[in-house]
Amino acid sequence: MVATDLVSGTPAVLDQGSLGDACLASATLPGIFPPVRRGAMLLVDGGLLQNVPAPVMKSRGADLVIAVDLSSEREGAFDAASTPRLVPILMRSLELLMQNAVSGHAWAFDIRIRPQVGDFRMLSWKNYVELVERGRLAAEAALPEVEREVGALRARVIEAVDRATERATPLEIASARTLER
Repeated sequence: MVATDLVSGTPAVLDQGSLGDACLASATLPGIFPPVRRGAMLLVDGGLLQNVPAPVMKSRGADLVIAVDLSSEREGAFDAASTPRLVPILMRSLELLMQNAVSGHAWAFDIRIRPQVGDFRMLSWKNYVELVERGRLAAEAALPEVEREVGALRARVIEAVDRATERATPLEIASARTLER
């Protein structure tokens, strides 16, 4: 789980402690909910810096990163003739920050699953059943690409193992087989 530390201005990887606390910190919308204090950090939504935390996954050695991008590219979020209220301004500002964060980290993910959520507002929790269904449909649509990428990764791993065993001596191979038992 990744949150944003308001004190340091950097991503905070929450890989220890309570999962519930990590979820709360990672989803705390600044200006809407108070930051979560964790040690010397004040944590808010990780989407401010890494809406899709693919760079963290790559830095930790992931060979394949599948990103689920829930940002929306809604245009015309406001009627230019009216003056929007504070909360809609904050919500739209967060949407724009998150869109930018996803685009800036596209290099770090191999597959991008993007459910069609543009017609929903950021806090449309009452529509969660439809949102989950859209996520399921997007994941199913991405399965062929996932299968191709997993197959390619498997082939690279097998090739690396084959190369390594070609250089191994019979004694090293026998020792490895003994360790397998």
